[in-house]
Amino acid sequence: MYSKAIGLIGSCLLSSLLTTAQVNYVIKGKIGNLNMPAKMFLSYWTGSGYSNDSADIKNGVFTFRGTFDYPEEARLQLRRTVDQKNLVEVRSFYLENGTIEVNGDSIRNSTVKGGQVNKDYEELQAALHPVRVKSWEFGVYYNSLSKEERKTPAMDSTLKANDLATQNATMQVYTNFIRQHPNSMVSLFLLRYQYGKVPDVREVGPLFKLLTDNIKNSIPGKIYGKVIALWERTNIGQTAPDFTQKDSLDKAISLSSLRGKYVLLNFWATWCGPCIMEKRDLRKTYANFSSRNFEILDISITDTTGVFGDRQKWIKMVRNFKLPWISVYGDEARELYGIEAVPNNFLLDPNGKIIAANIHGPKLEAKLEELLK
Repeated sequence: MYSKAIGLIGSCLLSSLLTTAQVNYVIKGKIGNLNMPAKMFLSYWTGSGYSNDSADIKNGVFTFRGTFDYPEEARLQLRRTVDQKNLVEVRSFYLENGTIEVNGDSIRNSTVKGGQVNKDYEELQAALHPVRVKSWEFGVYYNSLSKEERKTPAMDSTLKANDLATQNATMQVYTNFIRQHPNSMVSLFLLRYQYGKVPDVREVGPLFKLLTDNIKNSIPGKIYGKVIALWERTNIGQTAPDFTQKDSLDKAISLSSLRGKYVLLNFWATWCGPCIMEKRDLRKTYANFSSRNFEILDISITDTTGVFGDRQKWIKMVRNFKLPWISVYGDEARELYGIEAVPNNFLLDPNGKIIAANIHGPKLEAKLEELLK
């Protein structure tokens, strides 16, 4: 979830590649002189699940071939041992049309040569390098301190300030890249995967509008455009769209029936580990505020891959957990609110207006304490 870019040679080729033709890729690799039991794995997101492939390595050489609907970020994972539990190396790159060459003494330090897509990606990595070096240098300094020095209030403040500075610097690199590369699929994927599960549409909306029509009209571009339209309807300050879904007893529950209370719309899934772990915190929150005009509406989304479970599994889990709040199952709300990852939530005021989003743990407690004094 619990979750994850491309410019091409010319507008005509870009339009053809992204809207009509499939990506036919060939990955040719040479990593040192490795042989079995070392093995190379390729994985990428298909829209409904991960595609996984593997290839044997002989004298360091491996090959992958395949097709996909559009360029997509992928990763190579080298596993050197039979049990595949250690010595794992990972290298990210992009699947794109044509031959992609991967060479080096290790996957982590390898070079990737392909088309314009991977050139854009490597340019982005170069822009991020100074930020990563600065973060690494701070990590070295922090690790050099004694346990007592790390535990001081001053160091705690310094650590938080460094984390925030790193995050801000990284996002600035992303924003600059998008502005400078409106004809790049890398820019689209940055918007989709790096600006948060519930980004501020006042930030991502204008950046999306900067992208060229070729990028917007690609398969992932159209998908993201629809999501942005949904986010505009569910941004903070908007009235939460109403919906009706059934609980474990097949009783229809409407969001509008909870008007007059502060409501946490909590999106989760039965296969989502962090979602299940969060139930413990939510029990505490519910115990503290349920008598103070507060309700939780739990919405379990379906498994689109058909691998992890169905409504019956959800019913069994809800009953085993003995959840004290309202729980429903299905995808009507998920589609209305543009939910692409869980856990995710929206906090509504008694009039049904969205006043916070993606707020968890202590931050949720603090917000409710502020509202329900």
